[in-house]
Amino acid sequence: MPPPAGGEDPEADAAPSCSGSGSADEADPHERALPNGDIYTGQWRGAVPHGAGKYLWADGCMYEGEWRRGKATGRGRFSWPSGATYEGEFLDGFMHGAGTYVGAAGDTYRGVWAKNLEHGAGEKRYTNGDRYDGEWRAGLPDGCGRYTWRDGTEYAGGWRAGLIHGRGALVWANGNRYDGGWEGGRPRGQGTFRWADGSLYVGFWGREAPGGAVHQKGVYYPSPAATGDSPRARDPRDVFARDLPECVRSGTEAQSALTSLRSLKWLMRSVSGRGSSSPGRSNGSGGSLVHFWGSDGEVKCDLGDDWRRRSVREGRGLPPPAPALAPHLPIPNGAPLRLSKRQGMTIARGHKNYELMLNLQLGIRHAVGRQGQVLLDLKSSAFDPKEKMWTKFPPEGSKYTPPHNSCDFKWKDYCPKVFRTLRKLFKVDPADYMLSLCGDDALRELSSPGKSGSFFYLTNDDRYMIKTMKKAEVKMLLRMLQAYYNHVRAFEDTLVTKFFGLHCVKSGAHQKKVRFVIMGNLFCSDHTIHRRFDLKGSSLGRITDKPPAEIDEYTTLKDLDLNFIFRLQKHWYQEFQRQVDKDCEFLEQEKIMDYSLLVGVHFRGAIDIDGDKPATPRVSRWDRDHFRSDPNRWSKIKLGANMLSRAELTVRKKDSDVFGEPTGEYCDVILYFGIIDILQDYDIGKRLEHAYKSFQYDSTSISAVDPKQYSRRFKDFIYKAFQEDKGETIAKGHKNYELMLNLQLGIRHAVGKQGPITLDLKSSAFDPKEKVWTRFPPEGSKYTPPHSSCDFKWKDYCPQVFRTLRKLFKVDAADYMLSLCGDQALRELSSPGKSGSFFYLTSNDQYMIKTMKKSEVKIFLKMLRAYYNHVRSFENTLVTKFFGLHCVKLAGANQKKVRFVIMGNLFCSDYSIHRRFDLKGSSLGRTTDKPQTEIDEYTTLKDLDLNFIFRLQKHWYQEFQRQVDRDCEFLEQENIMDYSLLVGVHFRDTRDRLLTGGSFDSDSSRGSSPHLSRGDTDPNRLAKIKLGSNMPTRAERTIRKSDCEVQIMGEPTGEFYDVILYFGIIDILQDYDISKKLEHAYKSFQYDPTSISAVDPKQYSRRFRDFVFKAFQEDKFDL
Repeated sequence: MPPPAGGEDPEADAAPSCSGSGSADEADPHERALPNGDIYTGQWRGAVPHGAGKYLWADGCMYEGEWRRGKATGRGRFSWPSGATYEGEFLDGFMHGAGTYVGAAGDTYRGVWAKNLEHGAGEKRYTNGDRYDGEWRAGLPDGCGRYTWRDGTEYAGGWRAGLIHGRGALVWANGNRYDGGWEGGRPRGQGTFRWADGSLYVGFWGREAPGGAVHQKGVYYPSPAATGDSPRARDPRDVFARDLPECVRSGTEAQSALTSLRSLKWLMRSVSGRGSSSPGRSNGSGGSLVHFWGSDGEVKCDLGDDWRRRSVREGRGLPPPAPALAPHLPIPNGAPLRLSKRQGMTIARGHKNYELMLNLQLGIRHAVGRQGQVLLDLKSSAFDPKEKMWTKFPPEGSKYTPPHNSCDFKWKDYCPKVFRTLRKLFKVDPADYMLSLCGDDALRELSSPGKSGSFFYLTNDDRYMIKTMKKAEVKMLLRMLQAYYNHVRAFEDTLVTKFFGLHCVKSGAHQKKVRFVIMGNLFCSDHTIHRRFDLKGSSLGRITDKPPAEIDEYTTLKDLDLNFIFRLQKHWYQEFQRQVDKDCEFLEQEKIMDYSLLVGVHFRGAIDIDGDKPATPRVSRWDRDHFRSDPNRWSKIKLGANMLSRAELTVRKKDSDVFGEPTGEYCDVILYFGIIDILQDYDIGKRLEHAYKSFQYDSTSISAVDPKQYSRRFKDFIYKAFQEDKGETIAKGHKNYELMLNLQLGIRHAVGKQGPITLDLKSSAFDPKEKVWTRFPPEGSKYTPPHSSCDFKWKDYCPQVFRTLRKLFKVDAADYMLSLCGDQALRELSSPGKSGSFFYLTSNDQYMIKTMKKSEVKIFLKMLRAYYNHVRSFENTLVTKFFGLHCVKLAGANQKKVRFVIMGNLFCSDYSIHRRFDLKGSSLGRTTDKPQTEIDEYTTLKDLDLNFIFRLQKHWYQEFQRQVDRDCEFLEQENIMDYSLLVGVHFRDTRDRLLTGGSFDSDSSRGSSPHLSRGDTDPNRLAKIKLGSNMPTRAERTIRKSDCEVQIMGEPTGEFYDVILYFGIIDILQDYDISKKLEHAYKSFQYDPTSISAVDPKQYSRRFRDFVFKAFQEDKFDL
């Protein structure tokens, strides 16, 4: 038997000591009038406000909301005599978190705050009609954002310290537009100015001259529609001089005393009988200081009012100060950050290929400048290899070519219509394309030619790569060009190389021909590429010949050098698999082999890259600036570019192993990858190579194999190198690794003590004091095994009850223990829940572990008997299934307790859950804050996001109604509210855009092949159907005619989709306590009482069912 529990109640937490006249908690709200005329009404703990309360100053300022140990912390509302208000989150007396500020003049800011400053994502609307929506830092726009002026002028792009900075586009209301670089609110660097009539200026903007004019140089291209009377050239400086001064941010209303919480120190003295002091003191700048209580009754925090200063510096013409609030990039082992050198040698005058570069730039400028109409449906003649145009470029110029300083040469464009259309498909702007390749900056030649003997050149901005080609490669590309065009047109996310142009230069006395192709550079990124891998799936010779000390970020490593598994998020991994399959199928059909997946890896933190020493990644200036400002500020993510992922380190046990064993050590990375070298067919040379090497080596290990075999081997290897990320595994080194070991040891101990199970439990089994403490010393004891974790204590709450519940829920004890305590580690979900709880999943997704507050444990134990009787009576109940309630007390001075409950995972399924909804029946705040493009299968949508009616077959709908009524009746009796119906939706017959949040078009999806998950391919997939699990049904799309919250459900459209549903009632441990009652009373003054979540359990139950029975309806077309 385990040792008996001690006599003291281990759950009793020591009350904090407080100074003042009383030490007992005063939970009931009551009013206290202070000698200076201020009034505080609310809850106290000892001598300080703690809980819900309202403070009214004599000058008219008021704070109403949550307090914690004397400081405004939690949700609250502050109002000023001027009429300005702030409503949102507070922390230690600061506006900190999500909140909304409304100025007296009507300016508003809705977004994230930090220490009384806008900091994070937010939207500001100015009194003059201007609007800014984007990222903030230390009270100023900083990062990516969009500013719209009241006249319709709009800027979208980068900001720094309140000024336009970085890359961005400014579009005037009259149609003029500038796309390019900015610095300090002025154009700087490469850019394109486009007039409303289509005229174009491509150039480079430099620093301002002493007189204020902007230095620029570039080329003017008149509009194709220009008439003879149109000016031959225009200068964009005229537009900037006239219009740019108007494109500044609006000023902000100045508040003399915005955060004017008066000094509260005198209040403490008054309450404690120590006298009073003067109310508040000036900070010397016209604003008041904010003072907040410490837990000991003394003032711990003085916050100066900086609103006046900030509103002044946000006016026009005043430079903003440097931002102060910013995270920083950790430097490994104190080593300095090294700026990486640019790859390649600049082709300057005197270089052997200088004239070739000039010829290339002249030819491209000529070809792109002759832009004609672009049609996606090209005729067969456009793909004819004979479709090529020779143009002579004499130095003195001709009717069609400009004079130049290079040699006499001829220029040829292959299939110009096709490549012009490809550039449009790849969303390449002609002006940007010309600027990159033909600007004043020279190309850079890479240090060594490729294995094929080709030379490579990079544009100065790294966007494009130029590769010289053999005649055989040109023929190969022209032969497959039509199939290539059709493939990249059909699959926007294709990973195969993007080709933008195919050209030839003929020059010199011998008329030497140089053929070259222009491609996209996979590694054009603001992130430093720390490691690059070229992966084929073969093993013979697939290892670098460089010693480890010489490997740097420009070394291309190979298959046997790969020491990582790249783990992609589920939806990205599925898309990756689909696209690799499609691309390999295309290459196989074209009899292409010897291609490879080129992978670039940017490590987001310092890691042990080589497995034996700490690495010091070379960090670019962009990396430093962006990590310091916001480590999560990434540009647009797409398949193969800028993809956030995790890399798990692998180790080969034998040198002959093609792939290493995972170690459980992870690092955060950003990936860039694509399929390259796609112009090698299985010709006679490769066949002879295969035959020759097969006599010497294993024929499966060599690169030169039949295209079909090559494709299969390539995919097998790639799907080992890239795998689905099941979540953050709690491996050794994780902050919660010891906690996981403790949890597993405790569960194994508890489940192993199985006794006889009876369904008719005695009342004593439900007694909250029915808990057993067991100590687990590392060396083991009479009742516990030795282990490698820390010393801890384990507690089982009401063990007999939960043992019986597991039997009721048909949980096999051995399977339960194996899932929770097997060799596979738990996975921590990426972010804690709204309540602050953390969630962990078992490796088989069957069980979820949630950490709990002490108050939640008390509610659960109070309702445990009623819960047991309910789930025993109704086998199909939809309420959360609980399997165990435990507590771990860690050894140490603090004796920290971690309470947790083990629940069933609603979404444990072989099907992919494409959409998930959390439905309460309320409307206030019940919509996701994510933009449409960021919604994925892990986003939990809410009531106002629901755009479906789920139509159940008649017998299932009747059972659904009955069970929801029973469950709501049970929760109402237990005084529970704020629960929700969690719904997971698997779409069975839809295309990709359905899964990515795109529009639903039933006509366009007919006849297409759905992308099937593992569950769809299971012939017995519908064998086990029960209420709330694995339920096939139909979803009818709805549309809201109005965005207002009054229309909580949309109108049905008649468009149906076959789906499989998973659903259940969750979050059933919130009773209607004093805090919820105060929340209801507070929000009822501002909003419609029926729209808020915090309402009486009876009203909540009725509203919840009304909404759920609209979202779920009987399918009248029941076959």
